[in-house]
Amino acid sequence: MSNLDQFKKTCQLMKPFTFEAIRIHVGLGLMIKGWLFLTNPVIINKYLLSINNDFFSFVISHYVCFAHLAAGLTLMLGLLTRISAAIQIPIIAGAIFLIHLQEGLFSPNQGLEFTLLILTILVMVVFRGGGVLSVDYYLSQNKSS
Repeated sequence: MSNLDQFKKTCQLMKPFTFEAIRIHVGLGLMIKGWLFLTNPVIINKYLLSINNDFFSFVISHYVCFAHLAAGLTLMLGLLTRISAAIQIPIIAGAIFLIHLQEGLFSPNQGLEFTLLILTILVMVVFRGGGVLSVDYYLSQNKSS
């Protein structure tokens, strides 16, 4: 067996786990972002300056922090995976339309295209679910046994 054939065989064996790695990475990234917003509220408040309602800004900033932390953790674990991803979609869409769209596609911080990538991944997770490396999968296997 050639090295190329061995590589192809390994890739086929790893195929079920590739999407899991992306899901886990996105969940971890959202948790980190939530922690960053929680420990340094100036960052999220800077984003919310365009909203002229202090109460609304307060509610949104706390919702975003909590949703990124909690849903990021459950997304990473694959627990209530579809719900966790769906909770993130309005937040990420809001970030696209309220913040990153104004920056434009060719801004130096790459906010728009990265946020669009995260939105795309979250939509894919909603349709696909947790996969084989998730608590959801483990619970469904034990339920059917």
